[in-house]
Amino acid sequence: METNPVIDKDDRVAIIDQEAKRTKRTEQISFRNRMKEIPVVRLEIGLPIYRIKNGRTSVEQQLYINKHNLDESYFEGSEENASVQAAQESILLRLSKDPKASIFDVLAHKARQTETLLLTAHGTVLNGNRRLAAMRKLFSDDAEKYQRFSHVDVAILPREAREKDLEILEAELQLAPETRLAYGWIERRLKLRHQVRVLKIRRALIKSTYQFRKELDINIELNQLALAEEYLAEYLHKPRAYDQVANSEQLFKDLEESLRRSKLGRESEDARRTVGFVLAKEAGSVPGRVYRFKPVFDKEFPRFAEIYAQREGINLPHTQQQSPPDQEEPQSSGTSDPLQKLSTPELSTPAIDYGELTTKLKDLKNSKDIGRAITDIAEELRDAGKEKSTGMAALKSAQTANTKLQEMDLSKADPATIEAIVAQLDTAIDRAKGLRVEAMKIIGTSKESIQ
Repeated sequence: METNPVIDKDDRVAIIDQEAKRTKRTEQISFRNRMKEIPVVRLEIGLPIYRIKNGRTSVEQQLYINKHNLDESYFEGSEENASVQAAQESILLRLSKDPKASIFDVLAHKARQTETLLLTAHGTVLNGNRRLAAMRKLFSDDAEKYQRFSHVDVAILPREAREKDLEILEAELQLAPETRLAYGWIERRLKLRHQVRVLKIRRALIKSTYQFRKELDINIELNQLALAEEYLAEYLHKPRAYDQVANSEQLFKDLEESLRRSKLGRESEDARRTVGFVLAKEAGSVPGRVYRFKPVFDKEFPRFAEIYAQREGINLPHTQQQSPPDQEEPQSSGTSDPLQKLSTPELSTPAIDYGELTTKLKDLKNSKDIGRAITDIAEELRDAGKEKSTGMAALKSAQTANTKLQEMDLSKADPATIEAIVAQLDTAIDRAKGLRVEAMKIIGTSKESIQ
């Protein structure tokens, strides 16, 4: 891999300052909740450096580390390192050719820059990293055809911009909903976690920037990431292999929601989580969309567990479940006895022990067979639900019709509609009589068969 020299930071700053003083061009940008005019200058294409903390490349960086057997901290704190910059460029160049939105093809066709890059005062690219990588490659391959790429137009952020400012700007420009540069779901949540836990950016600001409806949504996305990382580390035994979950966003959303909102009790959480993990691993061999099987780790889990355990010869013993502690703190009696607040727990209704079932589900070597069994049972439960729904349809229709008639208030009806109402009621009466005759025949037949 070709390694291009990185221009010294002090030299970059001096060149940028000099060009900023000369230029008369400006752009407006939202900076610290205010619109601010910043200078636009033209720089040699080799001067800017890529932002290593680019949220879009976080997963790709991990893949690069794994592929080349590098230290986990390879991309951390090394922005001025030429080898790290070259590695980042190779990642960005590949992303620029993504067939879903190939920036490379657009620039190759137009042979001119279509949008200014956004740089820090130190020359680090905040917005436009992929475009810069594409223009550098095109200029390197054919300097005559792409001579316009010898220099690039860049807007320079204020010198006082700090890391938190950069994170918020990146989110506003690239991560918020309905932007033209869609992030992967894992990349988005890794960036979000960094902002919350490391940079400790105010949640109210994050909520506004990401356009969350409520601050709770921040925790929900972080929990989805935690589930995915638990799946990779504890189930697949492949920590940080984020490419393994790149296409499983909806499943982990469903799984997180199920575990958060379920009323099935904590005893089943590990087993239900593992069912979701098996579906994530075997998604490629599962018929149809994986989210169709959400019920087996959600509302239908008890029935699923019962059927699966019966077929596999798994024991589902009952255990005594402790009742929840009282909400109010006990009154102090002034004694220093450390055991005073401890009381003998009351036992409530028995709970099911899913330990043996969970162990069976976690058998990674047989995950394909387990996945097939899960989806087969899910289909059976779905079919049974349809039959039950169909069987209850007539009763539901009768109940709805009766409710509507009970709610009808003729005293408020338009007099001009009364005759039409009478005609409708006559038709309804005739239909009701006919259905009642059919129902009585069925009842009679049922009684005869019993006798």
